[in-house]
Amino acid sequence: MKKLIVTAVLLAPLLALAAGKAERLGGKVTVLGVWGGTELDTFNAMVKPFQERTGVQVEFEATRDLDAVLTTRVAAGNPPDLAVLPSPGKMADLARQGKLVDLAGVLDLGAMKKSYAQGWLDLGSVDGKLVGIFPKADLKGLIWYDPKVVKAAGLSASPRSFADLMAEANAAAAKGVTPFAIGIESGAASGWVGTDWIENIFLKTYGPAKYKQWYEGKLAWTSPELKSVFQTWGQIVGNPKLCFGGSQYILSTNFGTAFTPLFETPPKAYFHFQATFIQGFITKQFPALKAGEDFSFFAFPPIKPEYTKSAEISGDLVGMFRLPQRPQQGGRADPHLGGVHRVRCVRHDAEQDEHRVLVGDRELRLQPRRPRPDPVRARIGPGGRLRQVERRGVRPRSPRRPAGGERWS
Repeated sequence: MKKLIVTAVLLAPLLALAAGKAERLGGKVTVLGVWGGTELDTFNAMVKPFQERTGVQVEFEATRDLDAVLTTRVAAGNPPDLAVLPSPGKMADLARQGKLVDLAGVLDLGAMKKSYAQGWLDLGSVDGKLVGIFPKADLKGLIWYDPKVVKAAGLSASPRSFADLMAEANAAAAKGVTPFAIGIESGAASGWVGTDWIENIFLKTYGPAKYKQWYEGKLAWTSPELKSVFQTWGQIVGNPKLCFGGSQYILSTNFGTAFTPLFETPPKAYFHFQATFIQGFITKQFPALKAGEDFSFFAFPPIKPEYTKSAEISGDLVGMFRLPQRPQQGGRADPHLGGVHRVRCVRHDAEQDEHRVLVGDRELRLQPRRPRPDPVRARIGPGGRLRQVERRGVRPRSPRRPAGGERWS
């Protein structure tokens, strides 16, 4: 619930601005991202009050091939309004291409600094400009388990080192139970679970400074450090006695169900490596399970004791690609369509006593004081609101100049 509230607070300003200034607007905001399952359910619950307040439809397009889909749409000039960006590196590339909106003109930076540590704002900035925000984050490198099952098996849920963890794993294997349940299938994004293993082993072996050299490209993939990391992981995934189902299960099982063997009767595995978000998948598949009683976790143990407190955090980084445009002569900016479109009346619906007004390819409905036949013209008020429709050549009863911010189409 806390994560839901935080996400709503952070994403709502971007959604509101992608749709134009609030009030009852209609139209839609498009969001592209990787969320699915419980994460998408949380997102939909978060934007529901926003949709009810503004009348804006929020359309979320989910894809596991986010990088390729986003790159293609941006290159074609058809980006989403908002996107959950694949990585800080991708954010930097898009920002330097001029594709992302500078959020300094969108958000209250003073309020942002009260809500975020400076490190998070720095991670969302490119060349001094804030172009991305983190609506949520997850702690990676956790080992999930069933406390009652592990205790009954005589295993420890608090290994002080990686060597201790491997000792527990080998003890379980000696009793005929494969200790780990691992699944790396994730559609077009398959394999990211494996990268999480590699990253955590690296971090717990060589520490943050060397890790930074690696992700900045200053440490080669052929380096002795990377070779040793893969060899360490190979001690687990390369041993069929330690992994449920062997390589076939690892490669073909979706990450969102890979924990299942832990909760079967009798259990077929004891440990599952995954980030904090997996608890939502666990409770969705096994709703009777209670956190802390039926499932819990411990941190990935250090390989070198000096890196005990090192931890990997993942975050969903959201960027904005389009802002409402300013009104121009002869039309008005339509924030939902991303352009300026002439306003014209389509027809008057006598049965509903309303005018149907077409703005670009989006139809608005207006109930005037009395029906007026075509042709008409419309006066647009601040924020793009349709203030009045009247026949051409017929002045209002109390003529006046358009108020500040209004324009005749």
